[in-house]
Amino acid sequence: MLTHTMTYKQMQEEFFYDMNNLLLPHLIKVYDKRAKRAILKTTKFPIIFNPVYYTSKRQNRWIIMYYAIDKKLAHDASCVILLTVNTPEGVYVYRKDMGSFDMLITVYPPHFFSRYRSRQLKDNSLTTEEVIIQFFKNNFDGIIARRDNIAESALREGYALGEVLSREYNLTMMKTFITSKMLREDQSLGIIWQNMDQDEINFLKRSGNKKLIEKVNDNIQRARIQLEIKAMTPTLQQEDIKKP
Repeated sequence: MLTHTMTYKQMQEEFFYDMNNLLLPHLIKVYDKRAKRAILKTTKFPIIFNPVYYTSKRQNRWIIMYYAIDKKLAHDASCVILLTVNTPEGVYVYRKDMGSFDMLITVYPPHFFSRYRSRQLKDNSLTTEEVIIQFFKNNFDGIIARRDNIAESALREGYALGEVLSREYNLTMMKTFITSKMLREDQSLGIIWQNMDQDEINFLKRSGNKKLIEKVNDNIQRARIQLEIKAMTPTLQQEDIKKP
């Protein structure tokens, strides 16, 4: 069973051994034909199906979501493969996409899903697993870019930011989630950016993405101005409404 205390080498070995020898044979036997038929019947793309679950003999718990960009991919359906690991601090998710040919594993810590819940879903009634499922259903086709030790992914709902844990063992960790709204220029942007952690701003600046860096610099300046105005506004309003 994969645990969070393993070395990177052990994590990679356990993940791929269990996936290749136990999970994939099960999917081929039980679900691949069903996914193919469902893709051929649908008329709307891209499509992602509800998750299926599998606990292996090695006690690894997997969540699998088949998806297709178009009908041509029905004969070789791709799927998001997630391995969940419970820890004292919360649930870690280890992701691999079938359909990609690299050995890259992307790790999502509990903090990432906490940010996704508070910034995108804004729903405290959902369980942690429901939040995890919602994130991957809505953002299953994001592409991860790695630059030096920084990792980033442009998603349907925003951006994921993180770092490369190990190039030798192809492990990347996405540490936080930023919504599209937080990068959009609107009247509330100053307030939104004030709620960002400094490490998130630093990730953006270090990413090498010029457009994002420009937004960071411009919006931080705008945030400062808006906060100065906001700090002055209550006093001015109180003075204006006083009766003589």
